[in-house]
Amino acid sequence: MIFILVILAVFGYSGLGHAKPAFGYGGSGGFRAPTPTLSVAPTPSVSSSADVTGDNQVNALDFNTLMVDWGRAGSGLLADINGDNLVDLLDFNMLMVYWQ
Repeated sequence: MIFILVILAVFGYSGLGHAKPAFGYGGSGGFRAPTPTLSVAPTPSVSSSADVTGDNQVNALDFNTLMVDWGRAGSGLLADINGDNLVDLLDFNMLMVYWQ
C-alpha cells in the first residue's frame, strides 16, 4: 500500500481518475525537463576580531601586528584576538582561520 502511495505522489495523482507526471511532460506534446536551480553560499565575512588592523581584511598586516604583540599579556592588546589577555598560539590560529 505504501508503495502505491509513493508512486501516486511521485506522478502527481490528482484524484480525478488520471495520473499526471510531476515533471517531464508539459502537456503540449513535448518533453520539458525540470529547471535546475543553483544556490550560492554567502561569502563568509571577515571576523572583526581577527581583523586587528581594522582594514576589513585579515592579511600580512594583521600577522605583523600579531608578531609585534607575540607573548605579551594584558588588556587592550590589538592582537589578542580571542580576548584571553594573552597573545599566543590561539590568537595565531584564529588569524589563520580568517586569513584572506
